[in-house]
Amino acid sequence: MARDDVADDGPPAKKARPTSVEDVVVERAGQGAAAMKSGRGALTLEEIAGDKLTQLAIKHWSEAARQQEQPPAFSPQLVEQIYRQELGGGQTRPPLLRRIMLLEVSQYLEGYLWPNFDPVTSSDGHVMSMLIMVNEKFRETVPPWTAFHTHKDVFPAFFQRVLALRTPAARAQLAQHESTAYLLFMINAFQSLEDEMVRAQVLKLVSLPLWHGLSHGRLQLELAAQPALAKRWKALLKKEAKAAAAAAAKKQQQQPAGDQDAAAATAQPKELPRAEAAFLPGMLQEFLHCLRTADAKLTGQSPPAAAVTAAAAADPAADADDEDDEDAAADGSAAAADAAANGHQQPATAAGGQQQRQQRRKPGRVGKRLLVHLERFVEFLIDLLSQLPTRRFVHAVVEDQQLLVKARRSVLYSSPEGHLFRQLLDLLNFYCDFPLNDHTGEQLKEEDVVGQHYDKVCQVQRLFFKHWPQLRDLALANCAAACDPAGLKRALQGLSQDELRDLVCKQLRLVGQDDPWAQDHDFLLDVVVTAYQRRASQRAAINAMPLYPTEGLLWDATQIPTAAYSGERPLALPKLNLQFLSPSDYLLRNFHLFRLEAAYEVREDIEVRGDCMGCWGLQLHSTRFWKW
Repeated sequence: MARDDVADDGPPAKKARPTSVEDVVVERAGQGAAAMKSGRGALTLEEIAGDKLTQLAIKHWSEAARQQEQPPAFSPQLVEQIYRQELGGGQTRPPLLRRIMLLEVSQYLEGYLWPNFDPVTSSDGHVMSMLIMVNEKFRETVPPWTAFHTHKDVFPAFFQRVLALRTPAARAQLAQHESTAYLLFMINAFQSLEDEMVRAQVLKLVSLPLWHGLSHGRLQLELAAQPALAKRWKALLKKEAKAAAAAAAKKQQQQPAGDQDAAAATAQPKELPRAEAAFLPGMLQEFLHCLRTADAKLTGQSPPAAAVTAAAAADPAADADDEDDEDAAADGSAAAADAAANGHQQPATAAGGQQQRQQRRKPGRVGKRLLVHLERFVEFLIDLLSQLPTRRFVHAVVEDQQLLVKARRSVLYSSPEGHLFRQLLDLLNFYCDFPLNDHTGEQLKEEDVVGQHYDKVCQVQRLFFKHWPQLRDLALANCAAACDPAGLKRALQGLSQDELRDLVCKQLRLVGQDDPWAQDHDFLLDVVVTAYQRRASQRAAINAMPLYPTEGLLWDATQIPTAAYSGERPLALPKLNLQFLSPSDYLLRNFHLFRLEAAYEVREDIEVRGDCMGCWGLQLHSTRFWKW
């Protein structure tokens, strides 16, 4: 296609390259209606001063308003209004970033939300507004927890309200982007373990009660390997049983006298389910359900009907809106641009909006918001496994769910849209296999890792020799042949479905017997192969890396982001924080980041030299140079 600004015998009109952050801000501020529609342009002083949110801030939560003799009374209706109109509450589309930035500039969290928070009377919209504002502070690298330290005694109750959003009734009211904002808040909270106030709350979610989510077989293996934890587990069960009995007695006392005899005859104390124990297992199930939904979209099938997650409970119209924000910007009008500039969202009519969504639906694609949610959850697991205080009990739960095997068997994993998803899973696999004792924090040497692996292989060979005559050849083979993926899978394929399920679930205890995936023969084969194949050492992986950055790495925006990166999606990079697994882990993270920083400088040099040479594309796979 011919271009209007390109002559047939000359180079294209070249735009001045920004040389500083100020140039980028000025350029974004001058993008006009397109920036208004996307909501990602830089805020100017004129826009801040003339916006309705600024006027509300001056009237209700500014410093001058709070210092009046009669400060304005708190209005829960105003919080709900801002949440619905500006923060995307109950809407199918996420909020505009410019609106959140404007609320952060006006100190909405520290001036209005947190001082007026009440653990009993505050609405879920009030809590979600606080989560979104905390996420924005993290994005802008502003100290996020400073405001909460003014009322430390209220923070535990606030965190309990945050956990209450995980109940099925509350989850059903959240749209996809609200669930992602909730997940991002938990990521930021677990990255703030240096704050004592936050650490005291989040570590409850990854403590010993988390093992209630383990299958029975895996729980017995873990307790047998840690006798000290077995004593703590018995004490925990007694404590929970006593609390359940006390709660049942209290409930019986509150019943009328005529119903007490019938209730006493049928009352049996049950273990009270703890919100902390059900938090991570519930999120794992939600992730798997979202993954099945993504696979159904890629294959053109109907999504699963089980309403387990917020993704399933969200508005069905959100699926059609999940494609790209540019779709809405392309078919908008000047009125839509003005509405976006003022923070208003364009509601679609019931009939016309649904028809437009069906026309924009692109079969065979995963919605952008669903994909971001899946990527954020993998990032969340990486953060949990890459810190010693959170890894101890989480590692067993993730392995028991066989999350990596299930994710790698998904259609999304092998699709072009799952590029970042694959990279994050590889990073998760690295931390799952990190040579470390989860309970003592001691790093294992390479010879210790190899020795443990061969002991495990010899143990399963003895099992084959004693109980499985059809696997006698595999039992008598050497360890290298027994852990070879191809040979192991070829030998196990001779077993029937019931025999393989008994081997994997009852004897090896790699998968829970009540796991629905245990009915899949190929899944069970992959689980056994993954559990017993030999891992490559970290030294071998580093030695296999190329000396110079490759073309794929140089222009991979998921590892080397560009200047336009807004933080909407995660990066497949190790994080530098105050928590590390070992000195080796600290050195490896710095090595990878230094390597990517060097690749970024190489890419910058190539781009500068390309500008000097005046290279521009004529057509596909054709480049022309018009100057030295």
